[in-house]
Amino acid sequence: MYFITFTDDFSRYDWIYLLHKNLESLDSFKELKTTVELKFNAKIKCVHSNRGIEFYGRYDKNKQKSWTFC
Repeated sequence: MYFITFTDDFSRYDWIYLLHKNLESLDSFKELKTTVELKFNAKIKCVHSNRGIEFYGRYDKNKQKSWTFC
């Protein structure tokens, strides 16, 4: 129902993750981070986003749970 894309600015390589819920973006990023670190032996230095709420917090019964995206 949803998707998220990650693009490497240097190589322009893209990763696309299909999501059932919009709030699965953090889990997708964690999976991508692990893949990049293991496969390419590199660290992610910077993350750009559209500042959507799925990147900054999850809501549970009208209360926001705080967590960091990275």
